[in-house]
Amino acid sequence: MDLNKIGRFIFNLRKEKGLSQNGLADLIPVTRQAVSTWELGKSLPDSQTLKILSEIFDVTIDEILAGERSAPEEGKSDKKRDITLNLVDEYNSKKRTIKRITVTFTILIMTMLLIFLGYYFISSYNSIKVYKVRGESSNFVTNNGIIISTKKKIYIRTGELVNKNENYKINKVKLYFKDRENISKVIYKDNKTDILITFRYGYNEKFSNNELKYLIDQLYLEVEYENGVEVLKLNVKQDFSNTLTLKNEKKEIEEKNDTQKDNIITYDKIKFNMEQKGTIVNNVYTLEIVEDNKKIKIELVEQLLSLKIETGEYTERWKYFLEQDSTITYEKESADDSRKMTVDLTNIEKLNQDEQKLVARLNENINKYIIVDH
Repeated sequence: MDLNKIGRFIFNLRKEKGLSQNGLADLIPVTRQAVSTWELGKSLPDSQTLKILSEIFDVTIDEILAGERSAPEEGKSDKKRDITLNLVDEYNSKKRTIKRITVTFTILIMTMLLIFLGYYFISSYNSIKVYKVRGESSNFVTNNGIIISTKKKIYIRTGELVNKNENYKINKVKLYFKDRENISKVIYKDNKTDILITFRYGYNEKFSNNELKYLIDQLYLEVEYENGVEVLKLNVKQDFSNTLTLKNEKKEIEEKNDTQKDNIITYDKIKFNMEQKGTIVNNVYTLEIVEDNKKIKIELVEQLLSLKIETGEYTERWKYFLEQDSTITYEKESADDSRKMTVDLTNIEKLNQDEQKLVARLNENINKYIIVDH
């Protein structure tokens, strides 16, 4: 049977009778959608409906199933007609069964897919974290380190250790953290820091997952060199996590932060001026200025800018990590005033009034002593 041909025939018969789809549906009765599916060749009327259509359009059931008018057949028995109608009902029954199986199979596949995606989301959500590592002591600084934590492994690289003042020979370095009981756990010992260390989590491994928070909060680098030993308390700050973030909200925050950070002088501009005006020893740029009763010393080590201002009454120290998620630390010492302050520029729009003033003062000092010619 050609369903499309049958559908066109029913459509033409309906038009000849001047009936709408709703009008034909009311005469049978069925829904208008049922009439539409017949005419589109998507389904076939059942045996009882074919009998009614035959009477409405004054055609035989065989003509409807053939999709065209034909010469009347003499001697066409009711038995043969019943066989034809039974075949039609059997055809419709098989088609409904196939449709149910298809729908059931589709639902099963979709359910399994949703279960898989749900499991994958739950198991992988927030499973990868990236941290930036930096630290400073009297003579050494490192601020290009990185820690990557997954569910099974942790990757640690503290970055290159830079000597700020003199070319001290480093004998040994030790990276360790303090656990819950404040016991030091050594991660590695070597004569250099710029190496990649990889460990697995789990039973009988060096670290367990629940120790990561102590490693992040209490990470230290001990430097043994020819003049003594120094310990750098490493600042570990999360930079990335594979969590869901609304793109528009994230974009809006980033654009707002970038706009407000425009009042901070860029690293490239600072480095260019330090190269032009200062001196460089062991990758440390130094610029010293004497102005009135002030002695200003500026150092640039990697992306760490240090600014020291000394007068007879007070000493100010600024440290500015020139990164996208930078921080500013400030100390002031005097006979009647001693204070410290740290400003996190990750969410610069949330800075309070004192923090905004501090950022403005740093920007003013950078412009005055580094950017502008003396």
